[in-house]
Amino acid sequence: VTFEYIVADGNGATDSGIVTLTLFGQDTFAPSSSPTELFVCPDQTVNAANQGTISGSNVSGGTTSQTLQFDLFASSFTSNGMACVDGLIGIKPPYNILFVIDVSGSTRNNFSGTAVGDVNGDGRSNTILDAQIDTVLKAIEAIINTPSLTNDNVNIGIVTFSTSGNYVGNWSPTDENNPDAIDPALETTLKSLRSGGYTNFDDALDKAIVYFEGSDSSKGGAPDVSSRTNRMYFLSDGLPNQCGDGDPNTAEDYCGEDEIYNDAAGATVFASELQSLELYSVAIYAIGVGEASDVSAGSGLDKIDNTENPFTGEKAVQVTTTDALTSNILESPVYAEVFDFKLKVNGAIVPGVDETSLVTDISGYVLGVNEISGLDPTNGASNTIIATVLLDFDGDSATPDDQLEISTIVSIIGAAGLPV
Repeated sequence: VTFEYIVADGNGATDSGIVTLTLFGQDTFAPSSSPTELFVCPDQTVNAANQGTISGSNVSGGTTSQTLQFDLFASSFTSNGMACVDGLIGIKPPYNILFVIDVSGSTRNNFSGTAVGDVNGDGRSNTILDAQIDTVLKAIEAIINTPSLTNDNVNIGIVTFSTSGNYVGNWSPTDENNPDAIDPALETTLKSLRSGGYTNFDDALDKAIVYFEGSDSSKGGAPDVSSRTNRMYFLSDGLPNQCGDGDPNTAEDYCGEDEIYNDAAGATVFASELQSLELYSVAIYAIGVGEASDVSAGSGLDKIDNTENPFTGEKAVQVTTTDALTSNILESPVYAEVFDFKLKVNGAIVPGVDETSLVTDISGYVLGVNEISGLDPTNGASNTIIATVLLDFDGDSATPDDQLEISTIVSIIGAAGLPV
């Protein structure tokens, strides 16, 4: 088989060539008289959601429960028997997500792991601050790549801290002009961060409160905090060494005028700030970035973190490489494991779409966009799409009492012959 091709660039220049395809063996080849067009997912979608609560025993001997939502999205119509489906099994959106980033002087130090380069353009490559910025950007990219998360249901806040805290502002994750790109103002802001100063956890928490309560009249704050899932990632590479304010201190952790700096005990007294964040039901994930950080019981990061792992009792975690930092931020907030996942079209199981099709990220278990076929495109026909997931709280099939099955159903309407 021989065919000629012609290519052209944006300046009008062209080039051409001839391709010859030779087949060996008994097979034959004939060009199609009606080539198959590339299928493109329609912009119009339908969605449905179903919820369930999964519970299981935790390491402390009590019970931990999570309410999960299974969102299923699909093309609203099919004109050729094909459609697109994607979904999310996780903590119910919408989300307010705050990243609290340590920019103290020690974040100029190098950080191990996969090289990230000079992310903030300060002339130093692969620093702790570079790693933090790179990870936050990757987290935002993960949000953008999750079809069910949009500018309408995710808000991103940024707080930085060194000698004092700074509420930088809040943004939608996605560029309004390009749904596949990060909001350029948010990206520019992150890449402009610089290192310098001491380490003040207390004021960082004060500025986190500003975001969630929306008390900054010029920068605004997190929208709809009473009805959204509120989450905060608190990153620091070292020990707090500046005293805070507003909390009663004991004699042991008293912060006098001569003890503003390098008072480890006084610098971890921020009970009032944590109580304020609790009012907004903020899930706080504290991460020690590097070996100089401290996540031991009673440390500042340990006090801040309120997301105890039900299986290990672990709260704040320490990471020592860029890879571990990114992995931790992108870790699914869903404790349960997926044992089984099925997608059915009009009662028939879709082959190749199962539990291995799900990936974990900052929102939970994500089913990426899948093209499915076998639908009835007849005008007005109703095609039933059913997705079912089986989760197990402790990942042990021998104890099925802690399992949860959730099914979500959407309908795709046939639209053959109609203008779309």
